[in-house]
Amino acid sequence: MLACIANQNPSSGRAIRTGDRFVIAVDPEGGLVTGTGPLSVTSSALAAPDFRVRASYSANQVTIRYAGEARTFAFGDSICIPLVLEASEAPVTFAITLDSPSGSGYGPVVPPFVLASVIEGATGSAGPPGPAGAQGPPGPQGPAGPQGPQGEVAPAGAQGPAGPAGAAGEAGPQGPPGPEGAQGPPGAQGPEGPEGPQGLPGPAGPQGVAFQGAWGGAVTYVANDLVTHDGQAWIAVGESVGEEPTSPSTAWALFAAKGEAGAQGPEGPQGPAGPQGSQGPTGPQGSAGPQGAQGATGAQGPQGATGPQGPTGPQGPTGPQGPAGTVSPQIIQGGTAEQNVQAGTVNFLPLGSSLPRSATESEVAQSLPVGGTLSGFRITLNGTPGTGKSYAFVVRKNGASTGITCTVADAGSSCADTVNSVAFAVGDTISVMVTPTSAPNNRRVSWLAKFVPDP
Repeated sequence: MLACIANQNPSSGRAIRTGDRFVIAVDPEGGLVTGTGPLSVTSSALAAPDFRVRASYSANQVTIRYAGEARTFAFGDSICIPLVLEASEAPVTFAITLDSPSGSGYGPVVPPFVLASVIEGATGSAGPPGPAGAQGPPGPQGPAGPQGPQGEVAPAGAQGPAGPAGAAGEAGPQGPPGPEGAQGPPGAQGPEGPEGPQGLPGPAGPQGVAFQGAWGGAVTYVANDLVTHDGQAWIAVGESVGEEPTSPSTAWALFAAKGEAGAQGPEGPQGPAGPQGSQGPTGPQGSAGPQGAQGATGAQGPQGATGPQGPTGPQGPTGPQGPAGTVSPQIIQGGTAEQNVQAGTVNFLPLGSSLPRSATESEVAQSLPVGGTLSGFRITLNGTPGTGKSYAFVVRKNGASTGITCTVADAGSSCADTVNSVAFAVGDTISVMVTPTSAPNNRRVSWLAKFVPDP
């Protein structure tokens, strides 16, 4: 089973910090965690060596701890680890929960748990033969065989008279064997017998998946290869090269879908200021220039007497007028504020936005307190006029149109006249005339220009 932690919030740009922990807990109904595979990371800033993995098999959970420097955990980044489950043979559905670090700027996990299923996979290839078993203990002692029949005994002869003692005769023949004695105790344990023959191979185990990390367009994949792509896990159903995992697909099947984007988490606290860097080394001392020749010391003259104070000189003439200073250009602007221009009639706009737009120029025209030159005229709408429609803008001076003009048409939303300019004297009035064509969309207008005051 592949467990993944991904950032699916497109507006999140938070950093993952040293010591942040993610705990993946598996419901025991789904099986027991008995091992883990190599951890993989899909990110431009993070890498697998930055993480430490610790499995707690008694708690049926795996903890992933970040041990690198603080870096951005960007949208689309993911951390995946294969989990080895010892599951029942029957299909079963169970829950997998994820606990993110608390108090570190992480929002709640969405969803708080994931339902997973254990199903019977395809049968894998036969495993290698197991080693030979140990020699079994010796069997029990078999029962004693039946007692053989007793041989016949000849009848005794009659007692004869006692004769004289004769010479010692030869030894008589061997008498018949006596009856068989009772069964004796078991003998000592015999030596270990030879090793038994090789046992038959066990049945083939189920086919497992092969985790290949993030999908690559130049890699050849075969059936049961598992990859990550776009925040989801895909399993190959056949051989392919360069076929991107999508749905539908003849080469890939969705193994684990990505969750919905989580809600925007609260902004974390301001981190502490970093330590002051160490003082750099002092540069090398430059070489000394050559020593000049010592001049001869002149003789000390005698101290003269102090002369009398001279009279005060006459006032000097006034100096010439200095050059005029440079006049800095100013930005002036105006517009309709929160109003739209009227699409069915000519409108006049004021300097500034304190006055509303009007169909009567005298209601918005304003007198300039200083003279100067106006140029760099620019217009911005809050939308487009529409196809085949337009707004034409002209700067007006004392109720007459000047040569400064520009037009916003069709799908445009701005225009500018960066070529023409016009001079204004103190007391001249200024306004901007707006002429709609073909009933354009109602829009709000903002205008600005460069004004260089006379010196």
